[in-house]
Amino acid sequence: MIKPTVQDLKVERNAEFSAEKVRYAEVTASEDLFGAVRSALEPAPYTLTYKYRCEDRGCRGHEQGLIDWEAGQAARAWKSRGADDAELPDMLRSKFLDEMCGPAKDTYFFLGNQHLRPKGFLVLGVFWPPARSRPPEALF
Repeated sequence: MIKPTVQDLKVERNAEFSAEKVRYAEVTASEDLFGAVRSALEPAPYTLTYKYRCEDRGCRGHEQGLIDWEAGQAARAWKSRGADDAELPDMLRSKFLDEMCGPAKDTYFFLGNQHLRPKGFLVLGVFWPPARSRPPEALF
């Protein structure tokens, strides 16, 4: 968990799943031991990439993708309620940059990496309580 100074958020259309990912999605949707069939995975409509600086004095900046389920689901939900494809990038920037990382929030990123790429980190999620909402330091 880190405290970022967020500089920007890049929102881009997401390319469809590769053939390998489509096969994996089909396998995960297959019937389980109890006969339940799950919905197939679908790609998030947009990819979000944060540009930020961490608290390290020598930090030259980071660009890391956000893989939080909430981002993909927000775009799907807004589209199902009638949002136009042209509006969605601005709506995502408004929510995930202006609101979640704005001056009224005390924003933190949860970071994680993958076994096969131990030096490559991604933003797993965002914690964004109101600014100045931390309790004061203990007096004793």
